[in-house]
Amino acid sequence: MTSPRSSYHHGDLRSSLLRAAIDIAREKGLDAVTMRSVAKRTGVSEAAPYHHFSNKADLLANAAVLAFTDFGAALEQGVKASRTADQEPLLGLVAAYVGWGLGHPGEYRLMFGRHVVDLAIDTREDAQAAGGASIRIAIETIRDSLTRRNSPAAAEEAFILVRALVHGIVSLVQDNELGPDMTTVRAINLAQQA
Repeated sequence: MTSPRSSYHHGDLRSSLLRAAIDIAREKGLDAVTMRSVAKRTGVSEAAPYHHFSNKADLLANAAVLAFTDFGAALEQGVKASRTADQEPLLGLVAAYVGWGLGHPGEYRLMFGRHVVDLAIDTREDAQAAGGASIRIAIETIRDSLTRRNSPAAAEEAFILVRALVHGIVSLVQDNELGPDMTTVRAINLAQQA
């Protein structure tokens, strides 16, 4: 039998617990993420997560903030890569969104699942700030695209359409609604064409 600390040796337990929550969400779904399951995955006592998070909602909110930080960085990188290649920045944004969402299904569900509203994660200042940063990146990229086209459309309204499109594609692919032949590359190409 292994000791409770066999998988957690030293360092930042809080980060290890968050990573465990993300891994469990990806492997088994959000319902499988519990304080007990992250403790077990991390190899610590069942009480240990409560030293860092008050309850499951707090754990999920913090995991979502971490995911949004990574997501925002991916969006920025996608936009920057498009600009460096002298391509439409919006295409880089769309590619980064779809690619990251499909490559990080656990994090994606933590950020956008129904639990966000059910557990009032969306009302937390840290979650709003992290999500808001990604929204600002998207809106500024869309605004730039609209300006390049001399379009009078409002970037905030166009953002709703772009978000609905890319979120819909990611969700449909994750739920296998577009068939087994819908690869990440095909999904990105589809989103960019739209």
